[in-house]
Amino acid sequence: MRRHPAIAWTLWAAYWLVLLTLTHLPPRFIGHPPVTDKTLHVLAYTTLAGLLYVALWATWPRRPIVRWVLGCICVLGALDEWTQPMFGRSCELLDWVADVSGAIVAVGMLMLIRRIAERWAPAPPPPPVAAPSLSVPPWSHKGR
Repeated sequence: MRRHPAIAWTLWAAYWLVLLTLTHLPPRFIGHPPVTDKTLHVLAYTTLAGLLYVALWATWPRRPIVRWVLGCICVLGALDEWTQPMFGRSCELLDWVADVSGAIVAVGMLMLIRRIAERWAPAPPPPPVAAPSLSVPPWSHKGR
């Protein structure tokens, strides 16, 4: 599988900037969507966590990344909520809980996809076997 970490990181950063902008617009600039505020938080942070998971997986395919994803999303969600009152919006604990819930959904789905992908991936070739050293013939008694 070819990995493109730069593309994955660019997508994640672009999405994070768009999300940060949208979550900090004053309420008068935002219409009333047909779903609840918490649903929007779950969907937005599921996407953000999913993009982060893919970027980390593409960068370090053999390292465990779940804690990194969940930790980063917990911090980013908290910072997002904490800074919203500066823009005339409210800071709510339940919004942060919805953010983290979205991250958990994304990580769970992508862990399953990763496990399936790794199971179906062809096995890496075995390491080459070193040829026996011929510096000392096996029939000589030197070195014994």
